[in-house]
Order: sequence, then C-alpha cells, then structure tokens
Amino acid sequence: MAAYNASGYFDDGMDVVKEKSTLIKNDAGDVVGVTLTMRNQATGEEITQTDSIDGFIQKAAWITSPEKAFEA
Repeated sequence: MAAYNASGYFDDGMDVVKEKSTLIKNDAGDVVGVTLTMRNQATGEEITQTDSIDGFIQKAAWITSPEKAFEA
C-alpha cells in the first residue's frame, strides 16, 4: 500500500485508505482475501473492493511494476 500511495511513483489520482482496508482470514488464520478501499484524491469518493489473495497479489504486482509507474 505504501508503494501505491507514494507521491511520484504511481500518480493515478487514487490513494489506498489503510484504515478501511483489511485482510480476510479463514478459520485457520490463513489470509485468503483482501478488502481494499480506495479514495479519489480530487472528489474524496471511496470505492471498496474485495478480492481473493491470489487476485490481489496479481493486481498489486501489475500496478506497482516500474513499467506501470511510467504510464501513470
């Protein structure tokens, strides 16, 4: 989350709201998903999405890649 919110790295106008984002765990305590809240910097609108841990890792790797940072 810190990489996504870092100024100058991936400036897409959105920030992760850490206080409203959580890991989802199963009964054994294993992380199985993520609830992620994003805030539009211009409007303040918040969007919350839930994803599996595999889906989240894939998206996070794609979004924070150096190539994507140059496109933003």
